Amino acid sequence: MNLEKNVEIYLNLLKIDYIFDSKYARIVILFYEILATRIKAAYSFVRQQNRLALSNQCLHSWGDFMTSFKNKMRQTVVLMIVLISAISITACFSTSDQGSQTIGSATTQPPDFTSSPSDPGQNNDVSVLVEPPPAANEQSGNIRPVSGVSLIINNGADRTSDPIMHLSVLLTEYAEIGVMKIGFTNDCSDGEWGDFTDNIDILSPTLNGEVTVSIQFQDYDRVLSQCITSSIMHDNEGPEITFTTYPSASIEQGSRASISYSVTDASAISSVTCRLNQLEKPCLADSNNIDISEMPEGSYIFSIDAVDELGNTSHGQVAWSVVSSTKHLLQSILVRNENKVDILVVIDNSGSMAYEQQSMALRTSNFLSILQGLDWRIAITTTDPTATLSVNTADPKLNGLIAPVGSKKVYKYVSDGLFLPINNHPGEFYIESTLSQSDAQNRLSQTLQRPETGSGKEQAIYATYRMIERGFTEQNKNPVQHNFFRDGANFSALVISDEDESASGTKNDPQNLMSLVYNTFQGQKAFSWHSIITKPKDENCLKTYGATYGERYNQLSLMTGGLIGSVCESDYASQLAGIANGIRQLVKTLTLSCQPLPQFPIVVLKDGQTYSGTYTIEGVNLKFDAELPAGGYSIDYHCLK
Repeated sequence: MNLEKNVEIYLNLLKIDYIFDSKYARIVILFYEILATRIKAAYSFVRQQNRLALSNQCLHSWGDFMTSFKNKMRQTVVLMIVLISAISITACFSTSDQGSQTIGSATTQPPDFTSSPSDPGQNNDVSVLVEPPPAANEQSGNIRPVSGVSLIINNGADRTSDPIMHLSVLLTEYAEIGVMKIGFTNDCSDGEWGDFTDNIDILSPTLNGEVTVSIQFQDYDRVLSQCITSSIMHDNEGPEITFTTYPSASIEQGSRASISYSVTDASAISSVTCRLNQLEKPCLADSNNIDISEMPEGSYIFSIDAVDELGNTSHGQVAWSVVSSTKHLLQSILVRNENKVDILVVIDNSGSMAYEQQSMALRTSNFLSILQGLDWRIAITTTDPTATLSVNTADPKLNGLIAPVGSKKVYKYVSDGLFLPINNHPGEFYIESTLSQSDAQNRLSQTLQRPETGSGKEQAIYATYRMIERGFTEQNKNPVQHNFFRDGANFSALVISDEDESASGTKNDPQNLMSLVYNTFQGQKAFSWHSIITKPKDENCLKTYGATYGERYNQLSLMTGGLIGSVCESDYASQLAGIANGIRQLVKTLTLSCQPLPQFPIVVLKDGQTYSGTYTIEGVNLKFDAELPAGGYSIDYHCLK
C-alpha cells in the first residue's frame, strides 16, 4: 500500500477514537480537517521533490510521538495536541528539505521508493509506503480476477438504434482498482487506460451488427484483472424488402399478377403494410406470395412499408401496366391492276465487298428478264450512311437536283439516301421498263458494280429510310426521290450486302421503316424487302466471303414476305429470279399496317362484298393465289399494339 493510503487509514482511526467521546466531538472534527489538509499538502510537496524515503521516516517518528502524547494528555489538552501534531509533522517534512544534502549515490534510473518499519516491534499499524502505480503496463503477465463486476450496456437492452451507448460498471464486492480501459474486442486487446468510471457514454465503431464492449482493470500493484465483456446488437436500418417475383413492365388485360416478396430484419418486425395503388392492407413478414387476378387496363404500383421493433422503417415497390395488347384495324386499299412496281436496289460498296463487286455485273445479268410484263422502275443507292462526293463536269440536267442551280461543278453524292447517277448517263437516276432489255440490263449492271470504296458502316435500312425522308418529309423535298414513287405502283427494295445493319438508331429499325412506308403512302402500296446477304447460321459463307450475319435484313424480309439469298453464291441468277418472281407477286399482294394475329379472323371485302380469294399470310402481306382484280378492298384484322 502507498503513503496516501497509510495516512488516510491512520486519520480515520484517530477520528473514530476521539469521536466516541462526545464532549470532544467538535474539537476532533476540527483536528481531523486541519491535520488532513496539512498532511496532504506536505505529502504533495515531498513527492514533487522526490523525498519519499525521508517522508516515510518522518511519518513513523510522528506516529510514535502521537501515540505517546495521546495516552498521557487525552482528556486535557486535545486542542494542543491538534496544533502540536500539525506543526510537528509539517516541521518534519519542511526541515527534511533544508539545504542540499544528497541521500544515497547519484543514479539515472527512475526512482523506486520503498520502506519498511525501523523497529519491527513498533509501528505495526503503518503499512509499507510505495509510489502509486505508474502508467498501466499490460506486459506484466499477472492476472488477478475481480469478482462481483458487471458491465451493463444501455440498462441491459439487447439491441439499439443509437450509435451512442451508455455503459454502467457495477461492483458488488470491494476491488482495488487503479485504472481501467474500455475497448471493443473480446480479449481486451484494444482501448486506452484511464481513470476508473462507473458510468460513461461511448460511440460504437460498428453499425448494424453485434457490438462487443470490453473493460479491464489494473490495481496499484500493476496487476491486471480478467477481461470483462458484454455485447449489444446495433440496428438503425429498416427491414430489408426483397421482391423475388413480380409482373413485367406490362401485362395483358385480364392476366394474373403474381408477387412474391420477403421482409427480414436483424430486429423483430413490428408491422408490414401492403398497398395496391390506394388499396391498403396489413401483410405478413418473412416470405409471402400475393396473386391479383383479372386486372383491368391501367397503371399499378404495389408497395410495402415495414417497421421493425426499434422504429426503423423501409419502403419497397414494383410497378407495371395492364394493357390491351391487341388493336382492331379496318384498312382500305385501292388496287388499280396496273402492274406497276418501283424497285430500289441498295448495294454494299464497302471494302469488304471487293470480291463480290468484281463480278457484280455478271451476277445480276438475268434480273430484268424475270420482270418482263411488269411496268417497273429501278433506282440505285448504296449502304453508305454519309454522302461521299466527287467532282465532275457540270451538266445542265442536274441543276437543282444534286447541285445548286448555275453551279459549274457537280457534287456526286453516293448515298445517305441519294440515288446514284446511272453509269454513262449523266443526269439520269432511274432505269425503266420502257428501255430495251439489253440497254436496261447494261445500265443496271454497270451502275451496280462500284469503282469506289465506301464507308465500312453498312446501313441499307437507314439509306432506304433517308431516301423516303428526302422525297416526302423534309421541308425541301428532293424531286429525284419524290418522283421515283409513282401513283398506283407497289414498292420493293433489294439489298446486296455481306454485313448486317451496323447501327441501331431509330432509322435503322425494320419496324420503323415499315411504318414509314405505310404512313407515307397511307397504306396504298404493297411493300416487300428482299435480301442477298450472309444468311444467319450459314457458317460456310461467314468463313469465306461473309463478314457478319445479316440478322436485321433477314428479319425485315420475313416481316414483308421477301426472299432471302446468299451473298456468297458465285452467280445470283437463280436467287434474283426468285426475287424477281417475288416482286411480280406484289400485284397479288395486300400489305397491311402490321402483322395480323392468326387467332383473330381476317375479313377481306372487295367493293363491299366478301372476297373469296385464298391467300397466305407472310409477315404484313396477304399473298393471294391469283392476281387481284382492280377495285376497292377492305381488310378487317387484329394486330398487337
